[in-house]
Amino acid sequence: MSRPSNDDTVNKVETLWKQLEDARFRYTRQWYINWAFYENNHFVWWRKSTQTVDRVNPPKGTVLRAIPKARRQVEGVQNLILSAEPRWVIIPDEQTEDADEVAKRVNQFLQEGWQHWNIRALLDEMVLYSLIYPYSVLGVGFDSIKDDIYVDVYDAFDIALPLNIKDIEEAPYIIKTTIMTKADLDANPNFSNTSKIVYDNRLAASQMKEARLSDKFAAFKPQYEEFQTVIVKEAWIKEKTKDGVRMRVITVAGGQKLREEVYDMHQYPFVLYKPFSGPVYQPAFIEKLIPLNKSLDVFVSQIENFTNVMVRGRYLKQKMATISRLVNEDGEIVEYDTVPPQPMEIPTLPNFLFVHTNNLEKWVEESGTSTAALGKVPRGVRAYKAIESLKQSDFANLRVPIMNLQDTVQKLSEKIIDLAATNYLLPKTIYRMGDEDQPDYFKVIGEEGMKHPLGQELAERENAIVIKKSFRVKASIESALSYTEEGKRDTLRELYSAGLIDKRTLLEGFKFGNVGEILERTKEETNISMTETPDFQLLPDELKQHILEYLTQPEVMLQNPLARAETMEKQRKKARKSIKRS
Repeated sequence: MSRPSNDDTVNKVETLWKQLEDARFRYTRQWYINWAFYENNHFVWWRKSTQTVDRVNPPKGTVLRAIPKARRQVEGVQNLILSAEPRWVIIPDEQTEDADEVAKRVNQFLQEGWQHWNIRALLDEMVLYSLIYPYSVLGVGFDSIKDDIYVDVYDAFDIALPLNIKDIEEAPYIIKTTIMTKADLDANPNFSNTSKIVYDNRLAASQMKEARLSDKFAAFKPQYEEFQTVIVKEAWIKEKTKDGVRMRVITVAGGQKLREEVYDMHQYPFVLYKPFSGPVYQPAFIEKLIPLNKSLDVFVSQIENFTNVMVRGRYLKQKMATISRLVNEDGEIVEYDTVPPQPMEIPTLPNFLFVHTNNLEKWVEESGTSTAALGKVPRGVRAYKAIESLKQSDFANLRVPIMNLQDTVQKLSEKIIDLAATNYLLPKTIYRMGDEDQPDYFKVIGEEGMKHPLGQELAERENAIVIKKSFRVKASIESALSYTEEGKRDTLRELYSAGLIDKRTLLEGFKFGNVGEILERTKEETNISMTETPDFQLLPDELKQHILEYLTQPEVMLQNPLARAETMEKQRKKARKSIKRS
C-alpha cells in the first residue's frame, strides 16, 4: 500500500476540520455572542438574512447601558467552583515497607508540579472558558527540548470535537489548532517541510473566533520574517487494529505536512471539562443569563433616557413667537415678544419600572448564584454563621460542576504520571521546601528509564524514586473548614485547643508567610532562662544576688525548661537509688 502524499495528508486534515466547523457553526456563532456579552458588548446579534453579526446602534441623543450582571454571575460561579481546592493524593500500589515513603515522595512530586506547571492558573482559565462556552480542554505532553512535562489550556474554538459525544474518549478523532511563529516552527526538531510553509498571519483557525479577535485588535502583519505566524492543525486519530488501539498524529500548517507519527497509546493526551452533565455540545452557562440581562439593559437605558430628556425641562411657546435667551453674570434672561413660554409639568416615572428592574436582578441571581457569593448579604445578616449558610446553599447548587472539576483534575494527574513514567529516562531532581522551611531535594525516574543500564545505575546510586504507570491517583476536595475567613479562624482555634492540629497548621491557616521563623523564635524564647532576659539585667546587683540564691534552692522549679528538666531527672535518680536501698 502506497504511502499518502503530502497533499493527500494535508487535504485529509483540512477536510476533517472543515466538516467539524460547518457542523458546529450554530454553536460557534453563539459562542461569539457569549464572548462579546462577557466583555460587556451586550448589543450584538446574529442576522440570519446576511449571515453576519450585527450591532445595535442607539439613536442620536439616546444611550444603551450594558449592565454587567451576567459577567458578575459568571465570575461568582467560577470562584465558587475553584474554591473547592482539588488536590492530588497518591495511593501506594503495593504492600511493601517503602510503599508509603514512595507514595509520599510521588505525592510531593505532584504538589511541586502543581506550582511548576501553574495548574491553578490553568484551572482558572479552564473553568471560565467552560462557563462562556460549553466545554474547555487541558492538554498535556512532554517537551523533549526542555526535558519537561507541559500543561496547556484550550477553549472550545481551538479544540474541535465531533458532535453527539459525552466524553472526549468517545471521539474517533480530535483536531487541535494553535498559532506558531516561523522561528518556533524552524526550531522544532520534530517538524519537516517548514521552509515550504505559506504564512498567513491569521488570528485563529475558527472563523467566528477570528471575527471576534478582529473586532478587538487592528490588522497586524509582523515586519520581520521570523515573527510571521501560521495556523498549525494537529489531528489525533484513533486507529483500531488487531493488537488494540493506537494513535496517529498528523500535524499540518500552511499547506505542508510537518509530521505524521503513530504512538502506542489508547487515550488522548487531553482532559475535557464540562461543568454540567449531558453532551459536549450544549448551551453554555452564560446563555441562560443573556436574555434576562438584555431586558435589564433595556429598562435601565429607558430610565436614563427618560431622565436625560425630562430633567432639561419642556416648555410651550406660541407658534411663530420669538424667544431669545441670554446668560451673563447677572443670571439668565429670557426675552419674548408676545406670550411668555409656559413650563410643562415633569411626569414621574411609574413605580412598576423599578419593581420589574428588581425582579430582573432577582431572576438573574436565581439563574446563577446568590448574593452571598457576590459579596452582598441581605440586610441584617452580619454573623459569619448566617453568611455561611447562604454560601453553603450556593455550593449545594454547584455540586455537579465541583465534582466534574475533581474528576478532571484526577484524569490530569493520571496522564502526568503516565508521561513521567515514560519520559523520565534519567533521574530528575525535584526541589521543594520541607516542613521546617528547609530545602528538601530528591530525585525521581520513570519506570521506562529503569529498563536502561545507565538509568538504572544512576537511580540506584542517587536513591531515586521510581514513578510507575500503575500508580493510582485520587483527586480529593480539600476541606475549606468554613466558607468565611472568620469562620475558618474560629474553627482553627477550636481544633488547636482540642489538640487536633499543631502550631504550624494554626499559623498557616491564619496565612502567616514566615511560619518557620515564628516557630523558631518561639522555641528559642521558651528555652531562655529568666536570668537571661533584658528585664533581669536591669535589676540592682543586690537584688540579682538574692534572686539567684533563691533559684538555686533544690525545691524551686526553675523557669528555664531545660534546667527544670535536669532538676527533675536528678530527683528521679535520687528516688530510684532510695528504692533500691530499701
